[in-house]
This record gives sequence, structure tokens and C-alpha cells, in this order.
Amino acid sequence: MFYKFHKQSGTFANNSVRKLSKPLNTKKIGHSGILDPLASGLMIVATDFETKLLEFIDNKNKTYIATCLFGYTNDSLDTDLPLIQIDTPKITKEMFEEAIQKAKAFKTQIPPIYSAKKIDGKKAYEYARNNEKVKLRPQQIEVYKYQLLNFDYSKQEAKVLIEVSEGTYIRTLLNDTAKLVNSCCVMSSLVRTKIGEIELDNLLENQTQKIDFRDLISMPTIKLTSDMFIKLSNGNPIQINTKMPNTKALMINSLGLVASVGEIKENIFYPKKTALERIL
Repeated sequence: MFYKFHKQSGTFANNSVRKLSKPLNTKKIGHSGILDPLASGLMIVATDFETKLLEFIDNKNKTYIATCLFGYTNDSLDTDLPLIQIDTPKITKEMFEEAIQKAKAFKTQIPPIYSAKKIDGKKAYEYARNNEKVKLRPQQIEVYKYQLLNFDYSKQEAKVLIEVSEGTYIRTLLNDTAKLVNSCCVMSSLVRTKIGEIELDNLLENQTQKIDFRDLISMPTIKLTSDMFIKLSNGNPIQINTKMPNTKALMINSLGLVASVGEIKENIFYPKKTALERIL
């Protein structure tokens, strides 16, 4: 099954998801993308066979509400580490709004050293904790929406709404935006409100809510019939009676559950991953 899950701030995402195994009555659980300990908000969680379908989720763009403090920096670019105050001129709302317009055109960013980005098989933060110097390569990003929600001049604090491509680091985006006005910043809070078309809505912290797979994966579906049972059980190709395009597809059982994911070629379904317990 798929679920949306509201992770609370101050917790590790993987630990939070693992703790869901008991209430969701499963031994197999995974998620579509991590959240930093500081962050809270929406995660997509999968259990059982659906963990094998996470890679097929269509739209993984992420939407966030973030706050940042100008004039501070550190290696993590957030308030998880001690802050270093930098002597920078105060910025105004108008200055930051102008910087935001320019930042919408950003196409690359260098991930922060305190991140889960892999370098030679190790996560970047592992190097950082050992005071080892490593070079992080720029990565491709897309900024779809970047809107200023509130600006406090006296506190030198801003609150923004951001929609970005999967893998974009909001901490880095905020700091790179601040650099455009000769400043710097650290992220002080982050809430993920949306993944693709799935919204956090009013889901309470640490709670889950079931999601239909059709809201996450837009592949064509094939109804599993009794004459297909043996072939699918053995992993054999299955002739499809109705005309279908060459594409990836899902085979659905009588309970409406995904029994197999595969590929259609010339009206033949070639199973790639199958849940044998869902065939009968």
C-alpha cells in the first residue's frame, strides 16, 4: 500500500518510517525521498509489494514552505549546527524579491557538505563529521515556483513558498539567493507541503493516510484474469486481448491491488516484478 506520512521536525526520516512498520502491520517498508532532521512535512511511504513501485512514481516535484535568517552561515546551512554571524549589510524586502526573480532561473546547485549526497560510496556528511575535505559536483535543478510569503526587516528573516525538482536542496537554494544581494543565510525551518499532486493537507504529525496507487503512477492497467494466473506465476509473457501501446504497465487483481509491473511490447505483457501472493 501507499501512504502519505507527516514527519515531525527533529527526527530522522528513516527512523520515523521504520517505526511505522508496527502500526501498518508490515515488515517491508520504504519511502520515495528523505527529509532532513530539521524538516517536517509530507513523505510518501510504501509497504509490501508497493515498495517495488516507488521508482515508478510520476511526479516527484516537491513544494515547501521555508524560513531563513540572513547574515548567518555554517557548514550545514541550517540551524542544526552552531551559527556563525557574518558582517553583511541588511537587506530589504524589495532586494530579496528581486533576488528571488533571478533565482527562478537557477539550473544547477552544489549540495551542502552536510547532506546525504553520495561521494565514492559514502554520504557527504560522513566526510564532514571527520573533517575530511571533498569536492561536491554541481547538480541539475529546476525551480518551478519561488514566492515570498513574509519578510521581517528587523529580524532579517524571510518566509518563502518553493516548488522544485526532486533532489533540490532548499538550504542551498536560499543561500544562493541571498548571495545575489551580497548576503548569506541559514534555513531555520522547512515544511514539505506537497509531492507531485499529493498534498499534506491537515494530516497530523506522525500520522499516515492511505493513497490510491493511481494518484501516484499513471501507467496503463491490465485486469488480471484467471487464464493469466499460471503464466504470471511462472514469469512468462502474456498476450493482451485489447490493443495497447508499447509502454510500461500494471496488472491489477480482482481486489484492485497491483499484482505485477512490466512492459507491453506488440501487445504482449512482459512481467518484471510480480507479487505472487496477489495473483490468486
